[in-house]
Amino acid sequence: MSSSQSGSQTNRRAFLAMSTAALAAGLSGPGYAASEGATEASQAPAVPPPAADPLAALRALEKEADDLKLPPAPKGARVGARTITVPPPGDDEFVDLADRYLEVMDRATTAGARSLIGDAKSTAMNDVAGARLRALTRAENPAARAARTVRFTFPYNEAAKEEYRRLFWSCVITPERRALVSRMGNRIIAEPREPLYREVEQKTGVPWYVVGLIHMMECSFSLTSHLHNGDPLSARTKIVPKNRPAIWLPPSDWVSSAIDALTYDKFVGQTDWSLERTLYRLERYNGIGSRRNGINTPYLWSMSNHYTKGKFVADGVWDPNAVSKQVGCAVLLRWLVEDESVSLPRPDAQ
Repeated sequence: MSSSQSGSQTNRRAFLAMSTAALAAGLSGPGYAASEGATEASQAPAVPPPAADPLAALRALEKEADDLKLPPAPKGARVGARTITVPPPGDDEFVDLADRYLEVMDRATTAGARSLIGDAKSTAMNDVAGARLRALTRAENPAARAARTVRFTFPYNEAAKEEYRRLFWSCVITPERRALVSRMGNRIIAEPREPLYREVEQKTGVPWYVVGLIHMMECSFSLTSHLHNGDPLSARTKIVPKNRPAIWLPPSDWVSSAIDALTYDKFVGQTDWSLERTLYRLERYNGIGSRRNGINTPYLWSMSNHYTKGKFVADGVWDPNAVSKQVGCAVLLRWLVEDESVSLPRPDAQ
């Protein structure tokens, strides 16, 4: 980290306080609009009782997993390739906390864990950690897709394509954030997620990594949440789009729910998944309202040289000094290209 230790501790306290406040308020922040310029009232999903200290609550879950002697989560089982190296955890970053919740969830749901502690306990631990992660994600991103409610025109044309190419190939992951970006990258290319993304790709034609990037932004990679908006997978969605999916098998049919989300956003059936079109679709998935404020959207570019600060903190409410703590999906895509997990043609190679 580039900040001083005291600054880091201050940031940690502020972030954890924000998470606690969001939990205590029932996470009643706005949902996202179904189309640009439209708004709809939201309804908060159920969450566990507020944690007075979210970090302590996380550590308690980690200790429980250790006390139960749960086997480690799969890390070297990446589809097709290498052993994954995960940077050591810290205590004061959204990505770190989210990744540690995912670790608990993955440990609790391995075949070895289910054999050791039984299906009921495995499911219970997964559900509690998933609910805590959902609350953490909503605390960091209470205005999910709020940029859609801001009217702004940005057509897909040659100028847009040139901009996306220029930004992507000049993107540099912020050095002091690279370990955090790597931790999210390690999640997208490892079991149990990558096989599910590839299954969705086979059924929809949407590239597996696009499915994974949306999953990171909307759900922090939780397989207990709907891809539509991060609502609990145990019931139909409560916030916009409401009552989705129409047909699926709760509480664990993540693939069918993901297909419904991609169908709802008209991703299914598209044939052009070039870099430029992909980034355009991802930006519109969240909304292009950041452009009206003269910055590159953090949804794409957070944790890179193309983003410093500015984000929506509520539906249609822009804070020029707020800083996104999520990894931008274009930034993670750049990591995947550097990792050789995704192959994209460079303009200078054509």
